[in-house]
This record gives sequence, C-alpha cells and structure tokens, in this order.
Amino acid sequence: FKRLCTAHGSAVVDLTLQYRMNQWIMAIPNALVYSGHLKCGTAAVANSTLRVPRWPEMVSRTPPFHETSLKPWMLHALDPDNSVVFLNTDHVASAAQTGSNRTVHNALEVHLLVQIVTLMQEAGVPHESIGVLCPFNVQIQHLQNAFPK
Repeated sequence: FKRLCTAHGSAVVDLTLQYRMNQWIMAIPNALVYSGHLKCGTAAVANSTLRVPRWPEMVSRTPPFHETSLKPWMLHALDPDNSVVFLNTDHVASAAQTGSNRTVHNALEVHLLVQIVTLMQEAGVPHESIGVLCPFNVQIQHLQNAFPK
C-alpha cells in the first residue's frame, strides 16, 4: 500500500470526515494515525452512544440484576456514557499471558470478556451490536470457543 501511495501520490486523499465512530472512539485513531485531522461527519455521530435498554435496572440492581454481583469495574465498563474503556489486568496474578509473541493467550481476559458480553446481552444489547476486537489469532480462537454458538 505504501508503495502505491508513493508511486501515485496525486491519487491519495486524506480521510477527514467519518460517520461510524462517536467522538470518543474516533479520538484513538485520530491521535495515533490522523494527527488530529479526522472529524465526525455529523453531531449525531459525534454524540452517539451504545443503547443499553436495561441500564437503569443494572445501576439500581433491580430484578433481574438484584442477585448479580455487579462489581464497580463492571458497571464502569458497561456504562453507556463510557464509549471507550480500557481494563488493565496487569496487576491481577491470574492475568498472565501464555505462549510466545505469535501465540498470545490470556485466559483471564477471555473470562472477563465473556462476563461483559453476557451482561450486555442481559441488559438488552442485541448481539449484533456487540463487537470484540483482538489482534491475536490464538486469543480469538479462545474467545470463539468461550462463547456459545
């Protein structure tokens, strides 16, 4: 791709407007790739958040969430106002990665992700609205095996 861009520089156009990510999600690639030039195409896109229909019940722990042991980190991760959440598991003893650089697997991350996705679905988020990004093929295999088909 870089070779084509170099050879045909006049055919290259910078992306400056996008219509898929809200402003908080967009901030990551904007800082890392676009040098701050990327903008949301509309205010509706910029301010959009995930719709979690049963969020009030989760927060107030009313049925069916009254018996669920929702930990503060879970509520933080599921809060629709938090478009981007990083969960640092570095200091959790059971979070050790196994394998080499090419075969990274972290069983704790798989377990936590299953909990989060399950809670999202219980809170009314349709499965087709949930996406999981993972850069490691072995971890993807473990994630796929952890979720019911």
